[in-house]
Amino acid sequence: MSTKKFRKQSREESQTKIEDEAIAPYVIYFDGFTYTLVKPKDNTMDENVGYYSNLANCLKATAKLLVQESKTTTISDFIHRYNEVMNSLNAKFNI
Repeated sequence: MSTKKFRKQSREESQTKIEDEAIAPYVIYFDGFTYTLVKPKDNTMDENVGYYSNLANCLKATAKLLVQESKTTTISDFIHRYNEVMNSLNAKFNI
């Protein structure tokens, strides 16, 4: 009787990885059902930021996170930066 050893597949082996400079430093993994937004970490486990049922919502959440990382100080600056990020994503991905 042959015994097969099963090993757990890594995230990269079992899911589609979506990387793009428009969403850097974030990465999106798609498992066929769910989009997982991930922030890679150096020398530690990656941080799962959120789980989304469609790509458009995942990209919108990414835009909000990118705006928050820029340490915006006023409401108008926040709205302006968010619109810039969303326009960039819309131009590239038509969301």
